[in-house]
Amino acid sequence: RKLSNKNSPARCYPRPKGRGFTPLASARRIFELKNSRPKARATHELLRVIAIIPARGGSKRVPRKNIRLLAGKPLIYYTIREAKKSGLIGRLIVSTDDKEIKGVCKGLGVEVIIRPEELARDSTPMIPVLQHVISALKGSEAYECDIVVVLQPTSPLRRAEDIDNTIKKLLETGADSAETFCEVTEHPATMFSLDRAGNAKPIDRENYTKRSQELPMLYKENGAVYAVKTETLMKENRLYGRNHKAVIMPKERSLDIDDMTDFKLVELIMTEQTSKEADKMSAKAETTIRIGNRLIGHNQPCFIVAEAGVNHNGSIELAKRLIDGAKEAGADAVKFQTWVTGEIVTRYSKKAAYQEENWDESDSFFESIKKIELPHKAFGELSEYAKKAGIIFLSTPDDIISLDYLVGIGMPAIKIGSGGITDIRLLKRISEKNLPMILSTGMSTMEEVKDAVNILKSKGNDKLIILHCTSNYPARTEDVNLRAMKTLQESFNTLVGYSDHTQDIATPIAAVAMGACLVEKHFTLDKNLPGPDHKASLDPKDFGGMVNNIRRTEVILGYPEKKPVEREYEIIRVIRRSIVANNDTPKGTKLMDELLAFKLPGTGLPPKDITKVIGRKTKRLIRKDEQIKLEDLE
Repeated sequence: RKLSNKNSPARCYPRPKGRGFTPLASARRIFELKNSRPKARATHELLRVIAIIPARGGSKRVPRKNIRLLAGKPLIYYTIREAKKSGLIGRLIVSTDDKEIKGVCKGLGVEVIIRPEELARDSTPMIPVLQHVISALKGSEAYECDIVVVLQPTSPLRRAEDIDNTIKKLLETGADSAETFCEVTEHPATMFSLDRAGNAKPIDRENYTKRSQELPMLYKENGAVYAVKTETLMKENRLYGRNHKAVIMPKERSLDIDDMTDFKLVELIMTEQTSKEADKMSAKAETTIRIGNRLIGHNQPCFIVAEAGVNHNGSIELAKRLIDGAKEAGADAVKFQTWVTGEIVTRYSKKAAYQEENWDESDSFFESIKKIELPHKAFGELSEYAKKAGIIFLSTPDDIISLDYLVGIGMPAIKIGSGGITDIRLLKRISEKNLPMILSTGMSTMEEVKDAVNILKSKGNDKLIILHCTSNYPARTEDVNLRAMKTLQESFNTLVGYSDHTQDIATPIAAVAMGACLVEKHFTLDKNLPGPDHKASLDPKDFGGMVNNIRRTEVILGYPEKKPVEREYEIIRVIRRSIVANNDTPKGTKLMDELLAFKLPGTGLPPKDITKVIGRKTKRLIRKDEQIKLEDLE
């Protein structure tokens, strides 16, 4: 979900019965509401989690602190970035009084609520600012939240895991609030007070003689994350409930920016981190994954997959024609889906709405997919057919039996569909195959993606490509959210791609422009054929157009180095400027700034060399507009 879209349903958690929160085994499970703007206190009673970033425009110690550049980015950027990575936050809001901060946050895709002037003073406490946001949402949208997470921009080293750990602590312990702490750097037992006579007295007489390892562990608030029940915030006017839990963060992530010394220290740390990350990114840019005869990576042409899926309608002959069509359209690979119906579907399963529209209404879901199920041996035949056609054969295994068969016939990579991302048994078996893996992430939260990636990599196989995906057929343009690709790439440090379900070709082309190393698009021979996916697929003509435009986009993207291309040098000579005489300049004239001009063409001394000219005398008469040459100067 786009966190910037205030109409998107917040991520929600089952509300336990009774007055307070009780330990929830199911607390991590996320429910997606059907309505784009759910009514407050819906009958199914769900918990809504929102995060508020308070960002005032004024700052005395560090001017314009919240948007001051830190390691090349506005300070607030780092808090927004980690909040978006959170798997538990459903809605992200910045509260500010400042138009420039509003513009920066809007540019980062975040919802902004402007606070009134009386809540923007130096002396304004945090509580009224948070209450203003909650009241504004309730008044304008009838929207109410159950948990408020507070993320101050001055903690740029905090991570998404720190945010999620704090929310989980509140959810799973029955607390009213939770907060991040870190171990104290200096223990009070080592501190002294001075009386008027200058005598030093230990603050903690009981412990000051003890060795450091004997001292009790003490912690301090680090201000990075607060999570509180809305009821506690609104009715008790507190961030700290009667049952207040602690989440311990490491000291190296607990630095809070209060003055310029803090700012410079954090910038030094972040610059070092950025350097290390750049080294990783550089290494990653050189990392490639081989599938069949193709290398896939950031410096390779996009790997284009024609997703034939179930568009063979149960006919092996139609499947072969799909292979031929995909090859002719320019795809690098053609992919099907392989399953044993009884292994993946019960007779109680129901069709999705788009399937009801495009399948025989009289058949159940079980009967419908049973009719188009191809026997395993058919995929062995299709694999050989694709090999002869000169195109890579792939098929998504929906069950373990199908997985073992496909690997047995030499399939060069394993694709995991969005529906299989939570099938831990299937994922574990895939992790054992040591083949390149392609993971689609439609319908998934970041936490679900993280869980799947951890399983897939559990046996040491890092050959993984993660595909961003929106699992609607067709998907609406406004639901695509291609920026999530960057989040996936940064979060998992792996190759990313895009699985497209829109009805146009603009979206996959845009995905390639944003760095997708693999694009998957549904493919059919005829959009009017019966079946669930034909209407959301491209026919050979349109698919070929997409391939051509992707290849053209790759040419347009070029290379990362900024330099003039060869054909620009002729233009440089025509429209760049040179140093010329402003008027007729007699011999022996000492050249000063007012005697010189910058004019076309650019065949003489460039303007940057004016310091080589000023103060020197002319050896001869130089006419107006004549280019100045160093050999004509003393």
